[in-house]
Amino acid sequence: MGKNDNIDKEIRRMSKYQSSFWFDDIVNSPTALFIVGVFAIAFGVFFGYINGNTAPVSRTEAVYYEGYFDWYDDSHEDYRAIQFSDGSAFEVFAHTESEEFNYNINALPRGTKLYLLINPNSDYVAEVRTENEELLNFDLSQKEIHKYHYGYIGIGIFVVASGVFLIAYGLCLKSARSSEQRHKEKAKRSGGNNKSMYRVDPAVKARVLLETKVDGLHICYRRHRSVNELVINGQVYDTRKGIIEFEHELCATVCGHTITAGLDGDSNSFITVDGETVKEKKRYF
Repeated sequence: MGKNDNIDKEIRRMSKYQSSFWFDDIVNSPTALFIVGVFAIAFGVFFGYINGNTAPVSRTEAVYYEGYFDWYDDSHEDYRAIQFSDGSAFEVFAHTESEEFNYNINALPRGTKLYLLINPNSDYVAEVRTENEELLNFDLSQKEIHKYHYGYIGIGIFVVASGVFLIAYGLCLKSARSSEQRHKEKAKRSGGNNKSMYRVDPAVKARVLLETKVDGLHICYRRHRSVNELVINGQVYDTRKGIIEFEHELCATVCGHTITAGLDGDSNSFITVDGETVKEKKRYF
């Protein structure tokens, strides 16, 4: 492998690390989540509005124009426009244009008189007529344009919903951190939870997140419904309740050992004894 290949590999690695760094910063910051959520809602509303402003109009609401055909601009994939001899140009919606219309409009001789109706909401041509025939149907063209934009409206709604979720998640994260701080202060005042709260009922099923044995102590970090429990030798010493799990720490002082268990900021379950991590496992759900 050459020197340049090594440099490219390092750049890709650093780029991936940097992206992960910024993502983690946002996800772990209630303020950043709120800001991103507000921007997402604003963008979603704007995106949905500009793409949803294609509602069909009646003939009396449509803008009328008549002029002499010059040429049809279909040189770009996403742009179609009828050009007139007086310099006027009116856009035809490219994504619903039929092959028949494209053929007929391109076959028109220059100077042919055309009669147009334009939807004032979208500014797209809704109807095209000559003296003798209809090239673009008023009702059908508007229906097709509006139907095509349903997908964009759906994207706008999804982005708004995502913004609302981020704001709600940020508020929950802020509340959870405040609750965790109060929980730690309470445990400190009580002497480190050196008395058990209750005995584990063997008949009650719980999900074991992590467990280990140290100096005759069986330590189990588990979750029962919406409650996380620190269980030592069958006794529950500390709990944290929450439907959504955020970073937290359960603690107890048993037989002279300070024991903690919980979930860290990198989504790792952990158990520590006297400040030393004795077991750790990545949490994916």
